[in-house]
Amino acid sequence: MKPSEIPLGYYTHIFYSFALIHPQTFHITDMDAETGKHYREVTGLKSKQPDLEVWIAIGGWAMNDPGDYRTTFSDLAKSDAAQDAFFESLITFMGIHNFDGVDIDWEVNCPVLCPLFVLDLDLISCAIIPSTPSPKIGEAFPRISTTFRA
Repeated sequence: MKPSEIPLGYYTHIFYSFALIHPQTFHITDMDAETGKHYREVTGLKSKQPDLEVWIAIGGWAMNDPGDYRTTFSDLAKSDAAQDAFFESLITFMGIHNFDGVDIDWEVNCPVLCPLFVLDLDLISCAIIPSTPSPKIGEAFPRISTTFRA
């Protein structure tokens, strides 16, 4: 469905899927060229429905399938420098595209990867929402979906 085809007035939140995390730089990157072309179009819906919030979903199965992205989340969780690069990129990305929040969609094989889930969530809390408590993990294992508000 194209963003212009989304019926307004029925939803309070739209989660736009997906953006990815670059496996070497840990910066936010488009899932593909077509998806990236619609970021501003989907966040532009807020001009027609001012109470609408549009969040970007990052990750999904594309980052768990065999290939370059498969270990990106666990590599991110293991490195403070990677987390710093990721959070800085995320804040910039959200500002440029006018997203209101983010859904971190780390689809994991829990027996193998759950012990690696040690992203410093306080970093994003402090960067996006100064002087507020850390965000809460949204869902339990095996699908970790963590949401933050901007």
